[in-house]
Parts: sequence; structure tokens; C-alpha cells
Amino acid sequence: MMMTLSDVDYLNKWELPKAPTFTEVSSVAPGDSLFVVIFFSNPKLNKNKEADVLCDFKITKPDGSLSMDSKGVPCYVRPVAGNPKNIFMSDQNISFHRDPKDPTGVWKVDVNVIDKNAGATVALKSKFTLK
Repeated sequence: MMMTLSDVDYLNKWELPKAPTFTEVSSVAPGDSLFVVIFFSNPKLNKNKEADVLCDFKITKPDGSLSMDSKGVPCYVRPVAGNPKNIFMSDQNISFHRDPKDPTGVWKVDVNVIDKNAGATVALKSKFTLK
């Protein structure tokens, strides 16, 4: 699952003992920020009970050029404490600050979440509008 949030404190909310409430957004104004956050569950664990989840991140500007194109980014490569069927937040997410020079229009976000232990990939897509 991928969410586009305005919550600067999304990490603090995630770590609270109660279920977090996030504020999803679909647009960002000059001077504002948004955060693209990746969640997943049930990673396949190796014999040491470790997950090996990578992400490919691609952000496409309204003109079709790339703002970001990062492949094989470690998103959750570590031991899993507790039930692997719980929901986990990626260790790598995208912070986007709207600069006045950024082109207005619809920006596309594509993320491949790759579970190396399972040999499986999940493609996630989202978009946001710069005003």
C-alpha cells in the first residue's frame, strides 16, 4: 500500500502504541511538503527470520521527465520481530518539498516493492498535483 501524506510527523504517529491516523493529500502548494509512504505485510522470512524487501522508486514530472529513478533501494532488510503478517512501514520513503521552480501539474509515482526472499514484486502507483 502507498499513501501520500501531509503529516510531517508520520514516523512519530507510526511508532505510537495506538493505531495511527494519517492525513492523505492529492495536491501540494508552493512551500508545502508531502510524503509518499510505503506499507507492506507478510514478507517472506529467511532461516534467520529476516525480511529482504527492496524498492524501486520512480517519480515522473508532468512533462514526462524523471524527478527520481532509484532501483534496488533497501526498504526493509532486517530481522522481523513479532508476526510477519503485521503491517510494516518501509524504512525508505519519499519526502517531497514543493519548490517554486517545480512544474505544476500531475506528478506520477511508481514504486515496485520487491520481496527478494519470496521472489515476488508488487507494483504500486499513485499521483499528486502541484498547484
